[in-house]
Amino acid sequence: MQGRLEPARLSGSPEFQESVRRGETYVEKVAIEGGILNLSDQWRDTYAIIGGVAPRYLVLDALLDSVERRYGPRAWYPGGRELALWLEARRHAAVSARAERGALLVRVDPPPWWRDVAPEGIEEASFVVRLPDGWTEAGRVSLQQGPGDGAWLELGAGQRWPHPRGLAVVFPLRGTVVLRIERGS
Repeated sequence: MQGRLEPARLSGSPEFQESVRRGETYVEKVAIEGGILNLSDQWRDTYAIIGGVAPRYLVLDALLDSVERRYGPRAWYPGGRELALWLEARRHAAVSARAERGALLVRVDPPPWWRDVAPEGIEEASFVVRLPDGWTEAGRVSLQQGPGDGAWLELGAGQRWPHPRGLAVVFPLRGTVVLRIERGS
């Protein structure tokens, strides 16, 4: 026990803080490149020995606090069913885009069998939309559930944000969805 750090002092140690910083760098890389963040076996710092103890859950807790502070509602913590449905929709949904009067219309059609197994859909589907050439930013973003016959609902700031490859958008996917992205100023 000699030389071991007490849990209360562990989070202030340089080794602990460096482990969390490495985790933040890893999170940032995944966020920029897009994809799914998995901290279970890919991140070696969760097995680090710091001050004579292995603070696996303390490091993860500090990193997840950082994710919440930095990304807030942009972070998605899906259950297994949601993740499987999102991956299937990502692989098999028909996605089309067309320009129309200063806006980009993006239509997402999940495959018919997907709706049969998941009539409730996914509350927070997401993807990155590449903006048309000449656009420096996106303006208002609206969503229409159904193939062109529903009301348009504006998406809030927490449901869209600039991304290095365009515009990241989070939206409910229960069937056909049309996104209307207006050109920014």
